[in-house]
Amino acid sequence: MEWKSVGKAIGKFAPILGKVLGGPGPAVGGLISVVANAFGITDPDPTADQLMKAIEADPQAALKLMTVQENNSVELTRRALQSDIAYLEDRQNARARQVASETVTGKKDINLYALAWLIIAGFFSLITTLCFKQLPADSSGVIFMLFGSLSTAFGCVIQYFFGSSKSSADKTKNENERRNIIEFQKAA
Repeated sequence: MEWKSVGKAIGKFAPILGKVLGGPGPAVGGLISVVANAFGITDPDPTADQLMKAIEADPQAALKLMTVQENNSVELTRRALQSDIAYLEDRQNARARQVASETVTGKKDINLYALAWLIIAGFFSLITTLCFKQLPADSSGVIFMLFGSLSTAFGCVIQYFFGSSKSSADKTKNENERRNIIEFQKAA
């Protein structure tokens, strides 16, 4: 079992704790021990499976998880903010790469747009084909795997080109707040 699954299960009762435990990167060191101790696990380096089994076996799990979240709320909030900032900075860096490339070369990256149009055309072509053509029984698994991949890529293209509008406006509006949060984290 992965920590992401444990975080999702914990998040039902203690959302901030679940987000931090199931978040990106290595799990959260000392915080895992705190949660494990709440469930009587004495292993200094518990696994995700050990913790999940202990949570599932304990009828008071929800109360214990909420208590751990409340007792560690400052640290959990700090770590959740770090995760959100890292996510937003990653998205900002992707946009900045495109802007920098266009500034240096003086023209748009045609490969980016060609790939985006290819994904969009492939997605709608496959949908049209699936609507009007009978699939051979032995190839349906491969076709649906292709459809899943194209659906994911299509979502990424839409998010890249159209999902940034609101976040760009919010970024401009809240730039000073973001700087304050980063400075606060550096100082901590």
